[in-house]
Amino acid sequence: MSATFKITLAHKPNADGLYEVWLRITANRQPRYASTGIAVAMKQWNPEGKLEKENWIRTSHRLYARYNADLVEILADAKLLAKHHPTADAAQLKQLFLQRHDTTPAASSTDLDFIAFMKQSLEQVDRRQFKPATYEARAAVINKFAAWRPHLPFELLSEELMQEFENYLRDLPNNPTTRRKNLKTLRLYIKRAIKLKFLSRDNDPLEDYVMPKSRPKRVWLTDAELAAYERVHLPQMQHIARLTYLICFYLHGSRVGAVLRLKWKDRQFGRVYFTMDKGDTDKSVAESAQLTAILDSLRPEEGVSPEAYILPWLDADYDQLSERDQLQCIKKATAKLNKNIKLGADKCGISKKISTHSSRRTLATESDRANGGDLGKVGALLGHKQRSTTEIYVDRYNSTEVDETADKVYKHRAMPLLKAG
Repeated sequence: MSATFKITLAHKPNADGLYEVWLRITANRQPRYASTGIAVAMKQWNPEGKLEKENWIRTSHRLYARYNADLVEILADAKLLAKHHPTADAAQLKQLFLQRHDTTPAASSTDLDFIAFMKQSLEQVDRRQFKPATYEARAAVINKFAAWRPHLPFELLSEELMQEFENYLRDLPNNPTTRRKNLKTLRLYIKRAIKLKFLSRDNDPLEDYVMPKSRPKRVWLTDAELAAYERVHLPQMQHIARLTYLICFYLHGSRVGAVLRLKWKDRQFGRVYFTMDKGDTDKSVAESAQLTAILDSLRPEEGVSPEAYILPWLDADYDQLSERDQLQCIKKATAKLNKNIKLGADKCGISKKISTHSSRRTLATESDRANGGDLGKVGALLGHKQRSTTEIYVDRYNSTEVDETADKVYKHRAMPLLKAG
């Protein structure tokens, strides 16, 4: 009986929370599964995908075209292997396939220590499967760990070592939230090492580790602070930074990357159309009177090209840059923007360390109160899919409401005696 092949999806997510795409090999009614080296989120997988349409990976994935092309090539190669080995069973075909499409680190555990494993995994997996921002964030953690311990055999990994690393992070200094993120990144690579048999599950150094806990300080502006910031007189660069902050606020608390990329063509029929930074979800927002006034104030008198950016923070050739260069460009622009936002806030007496992201938290808190604490509505406004995410953004402590409640308790009570009997 000739072998048959099908592209399918793993039933359980991997350490990254993604589902691996498998090649199912069936011969003599015996199936075997081999990894294709591709992993995607469940929502990016098309269960109706087929060779004729080359559509296993949905278009919502930024690399859908390349991944689908790779899967077509994998199917063709597998069929060629079966043709050249007509008597091979499913297990033998799987072995032959893996020899040609090895997606695991090539070195053995005796040649590869934990630091080298992380770096190799970063290049072979993360660079290919994740956005540059994710790759850069994980690379920063690996480099930080490597600066602390340039070489680390797998057998020296221990809970005590992880505690030493956390102490090192504390001395840098890194706050509890940053330390937690660093340790969670290490845990991701430890899980990969366990899966690839470089480390046994019993020797997982973070299995029972107590992660640092801290709720980061959430910064947002009160109505009075926002009004003061809107009206203070500022020099040109700080004024443009303020307008950017306000666009983030009036554009449903949108993240700064999406706002910086807005072009004049994105304004159509009283709405603004854009793609959200997280999830690559398309969104349109009806222009409020305030947003319309802000955008109109940015329009040059001589007119604009539909392809021109509304805000002046990105160079005209931004679209032609690689994804990694675009990420660096956004980072530099955001740093410059946040510096000018802080300078402007200082001039109206706001001592809080505000940034573009605090506009998102301000919008979340204001909308929470305007909608009577309905987190579902707040989450929809912000583009969240989970209530728990929205709860992070909302400051549920309303001092005005607390003052009003206290006043109802106190105002009918008589004044106490202020002197001893």
